[in-house]
Amino acid sequence: MALLTTIDTNPAFTPKEALPLPERLISGTPSFKTWAQDASKGEKVLTGVWEATPGETHSIGHYLRVLPHHFGSHRNRGEGR
Repeated sequence: MALLTTIDTNPAFTPKEALPLPERLISGTPSFKTWAQDASKGEKVLTGVWEATPGETHSIGHYLRVLPHHFGSHRNRGEGR
């Protein structure tokens, strides 16, 4: 088992497409594309590339490595909404 997995930031295979669950939607009409490239811990930890159109949703337990100029994210820590 390799400890490091290289993630292709421009994968050639078709992504899984999804919409947010209605109870998680805050504003807009976001849609998501996921190019999963690795799974571990019984598929509890997934690694790959994720793309989203503008909108706002409640997120549950995501850890993101943000690439500069590609994505902006914040996690709701109980304040506000």
